[in-house]
Amino acid sequence: MQYDTSENQKSETGISMIVKGIRHGIATGKYFPGMKLKETAICKEFSASRTPVREAFRILQNDGLLVYTPQRGVQVAFFDKKNLYDSLELRAYVEALSARKAAEDATLEQIQEARQLNEQIRICYSNNLSLTTELDWKIHMCIARMGNNEYVVNVLEKMMNSQMYFNVYPPFGEWRVLDSYKEHNDILNAIEAHLPEIAERYMEIHFYSSIHCEKINTGQKQEEDQ
Repeated sequence: MQYDTSENQKSETGISMIVKGIRHGIATGKYFPGMKLKETAICKEFSASRTPVREAFRILQNDGLLVYTPQRGVQVAFFDKKNLYDSLELRAYVEALSARKAAEDATLEQIQEARQLNEQIRICYSNNLSLTTELDWKIHMCIARMGNNEYVVNVLEKMMNSQMYFNVYPPFGEWRVLDSYKEHNDILNAIEAHLPEIAERYMEIHFYSSIHCEKINTGQKQEEDQ
């Protein structure tokens, strides 16, 4: 027996459109932290029924971008520096596991993809620091996929989405980019050599170096603003 899936496909497309639209709105400040998102208003904005809007809200709550509070409804989440560092502390453990698993299962094609992304960082950093941050995220997700562990991939993607859409993770400082490029190479060399412990250790060094530099960068910016 054949089933007509056209309505399901249409609904799935609508949900994806709403999720993408709200994410973009958060990233651009259209929907700001603490702002209440009214179901009826979102339905009108996206010309959608309540069902796909509710499903989009559920997806975005799982991503940490929206929160539901009794009596207050669905709101855009708050994500400040403390949230960032708390998230990064947890992410460091997941990233280390990601590198370890990658060293066990990665293919040469996957490693080459990550190396090409890393080369783009080296080439473009002096002209586009914002792009280096995007490329860095792509490299880390590429490494996560090498390990064939969907839970690691999903957790990292959720963390990165929160950091990206709330614009709390600034672009690399130019002085940090080449160090990060070299650290990525160390990680990828260990992965290619199938050395899980070394890949894990290099990822720990890379990640905590990045966190340390971010804290220094934040402190310097605060001094300049005073």
